[in-house]
Amino acid sequence: MCTGTFVAHVGVADADVGNASVVDCTVNSTDFLLTPLGVGDYQLTTAVTLSPRRHRDSQSVYVIAVTCSDRGLPPLSDFRFLSVSLVGEEVGPPRFVAGVISATVPAGARPDTPVIRLNASSTATGTGSVEAEVVYSMRLVSGRLDALKVDARSGWVRTKVYVAPDVINTTLTYHVTARDQRTPALSATASLRVHVTDDVTAGSSWSTLSPVGDGAVVHSDVIIASVVCATLIVLALIAVAGVVLCVRRRRWCAVKHTSRHSSGQHLPTLLWGRFF
Repeated sequence: MCTGTFVAHVGVADADVGNASVVDCTVNSTDFLLTPLGVGDYQLTTAVTLSPRRHRDSQSVYVIAVTCSDRGLPPLSDFRFLSVSLVGEEVGPPRFVAGVISATVPAGARPDTPVIRLNASSTATGTGSVEAEVVYSMRLVSGRLDALKVDARSGWVRTKVYVAPDVINTTLTYHVTARDQRTPALSATASLRVHVTDDVTAGSSWSTLSPVGDGAVVHSDVIIASVVCATLIVLALIAVAGVVLCVRRRRWCAVKHTSRHSSGQHLPTLLWGRFF
């Protein structure tokens, strides 16, 4: 039983009138708490965490004395005994809230974007005990991209790579496991379905997903810039080659013309006339 667990209702009545009809009740155990709810009405709850395992070899039944006294002069009192037995609860694996867990992630989400937090409760004794700690794991069952990871201790599911727009409107299905720290350990499983939504930000540059290591991405804008630069370099080389070729041709023509004049040769001249 955890602290604050309801155990029983206690009712008391006094036939007197006036101040003598007011009754106060107490218990003789520090493991239980008697709380007034109204006139003559109390509830009995646990004041500490009680475990059948902890009391297996010592105490599993509590006998509590409830004493009620009025405020008359002299005060009158009465008491009753309550027997509280601790019944060992069924020991089972951790429990997910649902067998199928649904979430969404927007296209364009960067690595370490939070998606959803897994939450599985353990039936191990003691909320703060080591045995009650749950460790999470997950693996991809279906989908075009293994984009998610889970923190083993906190249960937070986050993106581990860039979610490219080419997976919009697809669903990533994962098999998730929650395992407690008992020996032997007990575990529970569930299905996590994450739908990729079309929340692409206007004006952003998108890229084809190419994970290298943990979330490295080759961006398309870098690729395009590289292609443009290479094209400009090639065009510049072609232009330079054309200029050089033209200059060399002019020099060759000038040398040829000079050599003809120096040898007495004349260049042919085209004469226009009328022919009949």
